[in-house]
Amino acid sequence: MQKRRQSPQWMRWGGKGQRPKKRKPYTATRIGFHHPPMSPSPDPPPPPTPPAAPGDEINDPPPPYPSRGRRSRRPNRRQIQTSLHGQIASTDSHSDHDAPLSPQIISAEDEGDEDATENTPFLPGRRAITRPRSESRPSVFSSVSVAPSLAQTIASLFRTYDDDEVFNTEGGDDGLLISTGELPEVHTRPPAFWSVRAWRRYFRPLTQKVYYRSLFHLYVLNFPFALAAFLFGVVFTVTGTTLLVALPLGALLCFFNLLGVRTFSRGELALQTKFHGPLAYPAPYPPRPIFSRTREVQRVGCPNPRDIVLQKHVRHGNFKDPTSYQALFYFLVIKPSITLLLSLGLLVVGVPAIVLVGPAPLAFRAIRNLGIWQANIAVEGLYLAVR
Repeated sequence: MQKRRQSPQWMRWGGKGQRPKKRKPYTATRIGFHHPPMSPSPDPPPPPTPPAAPGDEINDPPPPYPSRGRRSRRPNRRQIQTSLHGQIASTDSHSDHDAPLSPQIISAEDEGDEDATENTPFLPGRRAITRPRSESRPSVFSSVSVAPSLAQTIASLFRTYDDDEVFNTEGGDDGLLISTGELPEVHTRPPAFWSVRAWRRYFRPLTQKVYYRSLFHLYVLNFPFALAAFLFGVVFTVTGTTLLVALPLGALLCFFNLLGVRTFSRGELALQTKFHGPLAYPAPYPPRPIFSRTREVQRVGCPNPRDIVLQKHVRHGNFKDPTSYQALFYFLVIKPSITLLLSLGLLVVGVPAIVLVGPAPLAFRAIRNLGIWQANIAVEGLYLAVR
């Protein structure tokens, strides 16, 4: 049997030269489950705003709250405090009026300057009130010394440019006055080593009086004065404390001991400030009295406040004055050790250097710097520590 030739698909569906229409799939709408067209979905709701930080809730003022625009224009209080804390320098003040205002107080004042509106809260926010800075009264015994140390003095023994060469108050050819408009020589380029100007500057200490004053005090006056003060203090201290059993005689010797060391203390300060300078501390003016007695005077109507009055009569005031024992310690411990070591160095090194003319300017500079160092120690030990 011959296979029947199948006609094309478009011929089987009927019609000549016409393609069959595309059959629709069987869906729910054709079966009968037809739904009306749905309306377009609205925009999705905005995401919920995150809750405010606990710090902002604390700093918010009570209701009624200001508008959002007003709050956005006002900077954060923490930012104000942080920026002000970085700008204000922490300085030590001696009075409450000189102390700078705290950042909290400044921020509160800035907030109060704004004009009040209908949205301004009735009760302002919290204001941090800080305690005012109290008066600073540091102890004189805890003060830091501003005088150069021994290591710094040794490191600068042979420096070429001294303070008196730049700012000499005595004037002369070597003194430079800033008021005249002349610049100090330290700001100019140093001359060559073999030039005449360099050698003139090197030998300049040999023509200055300030160096000879230091030499005269350290070579002639310092050792005899220190020896006399040491022997006086040792003899009267040992005999006075030994004879305290015989109370009148021992007390009298101790009284003369303190009286003598106070006299030596006044002479030591006068010598050091006369022959050495410039010092790190000003000279005591007026000089400390040799006789001193303090007495507490009670004010009328005020049981606690007391005034200290200095009396001229001497009974037992020198025994209560700490200046007496400070001077005794200085002349028994500090002054002998410094004078002994310094005198040995001056005799062993200083005299040969001065005899040989070449190293004499270096020796002059070193002797003067050592004299200023021991003068600063004398002022600290006799005046500054008990001021």
